[in-house]
Formats: sequence, C-alpha cells, structure tokens
Amino acid sequence: MSPVFTVVFVSTAILAIVFLTSKLKLNAFVSLLLVSLLLAVVALPVAQVVPVLKEGFGAAMSSTGLIIIFGSVTLVMGLVSFACVWAASLLVL
Repeated sequence: MSPVFTVVFVSTAILAIVFLTSKLKLNAFVSLLLVSLLLAVVALPVAQVVPVLKEGFGAAMSSTGLIIIFGSVTLVMGLVSFACVWAASLLVL
C-alpha cells in the first residue's frame, strides 16, 4: 500500500472516531473498536485481521490491566465496607 493511501485511510479513521464520539454520542471504546476493525479489513488481508486486533488489544490491556483490576478491587472493597457511604456523608454535610 502506498503512503498516500495510508495517510488517507488513517485520516479518515480519525475523522470517523471524532464523528462517532462527538456527533452520534457513541461510546469511545465502541467507536475505536469499530473504526479499528474497519481499518484492519480495508488495509490487511482478511486472514490477518483477527490476529492483528488481538495483538493490539492484548498489548494495550497488558499495560493497563493491573490498574483496572486494582481499581475494581478497591471499588468493591469500598462498597462492601460502606466506606463510600461514610465518605459521601462527610461531603454532604
């Protein structure tokens, strides 16, 4: 693929993400997933689409996975111990 087509495809993908999130109010994760899937289908052979998407999302999740897990555990522990109710009562007063 020539560099001109690459620039056109990437620019179109960026504009599509902005349009989906700002005008259609679509969730950012869903719009990124849809646009990346469409860009992969256009730019890659069909047999490589799923492995490339798995590799890209796997790399992103491996770097942020622990932060998400620790945040979820902290949230659940706070809800179970009613710490959030106590903190909210302090803020309301």
